[in-house]
Amino acid sequence: MWEGLHDLISDKRFNGTPLPGFQAATPYKIIDVKPLYGFLFREYIQEYEFWAHVDNDMIFGDVAGILNPLMDHYDVITPNGITSTWGPFTAYRNTPETTELFRLIDGDLYDALNNSKHLGIDEWAPFGRVYHLSMSSVIARYESTLRISPTLEHGWDGPVKKIPRHLDCVWKQKKDGRATLHILPSNNPVFCCHYQHSKREIADILSNTDQEAILGADLVMWSANTGLTVFNDPM
Repeated sequence: MWEGLHDLISDKRFNGTPLPGFQAATPYKIIDVKPLYGFLFREYIQEYEFWAHVDNDMIFGDVAGILNPLMDHYDVITPNGITSTWGPFTAYRNTPETTELFRLIDGDLYDALNNSKHLGIDEWAPFGRVYHLSMSSVIARYESTLRISPTLEHGWDGPVKKIPRHLDCVWKQKKDGRATLHILPSNNPVFCCHYQHSKREIADILSNTDQEAILGADLVMWSANTGLTVFNDPM
């Protein structure tokens, strides 16, 4: 699979030139490929207005309810109010201009992808500290000419050391499938929560929870602070 991804990048972006550094990298190097997804997999997204890259340590709520109104006004949407682009979730309008914003990275993209280290190109390059080789640098330079919304706080990233533990992301899903996400104590609605430092805690709690109770519950609630709770009476 990794070799196949290498071949795809090599063929579609670099005219078949191999990237031995990429081949030798760990799978975490995938974060540097995220901004190229719409370009690399164009044939799979032709019928869609937007495409996005998403991490796998996420919980989602009312995605359509929050994102649909924004799609009428913006070409790049990120739910994090701190960075211009966000690795866990950034959505791009499915047009050549927006999908291929990676071409505007101020540096040698081949050298960056051929580097066996992960550089954080998908957001602000915190690992290699090469901000110019990042999508955030592109957004910062072209924000005035593109319809880009980099400051929409509709996502939650934590808990981390910089975020007080009392901030809690609460996910609720009812038996009819409706799901909501809120940040407590403000009760602000968000459409995604990223459990970057607490995913191991989540795995431990879920592994000790009765799956039959979850499937049969009228409401399932997940709190970043208190864990999983199931309710048998509608709320």
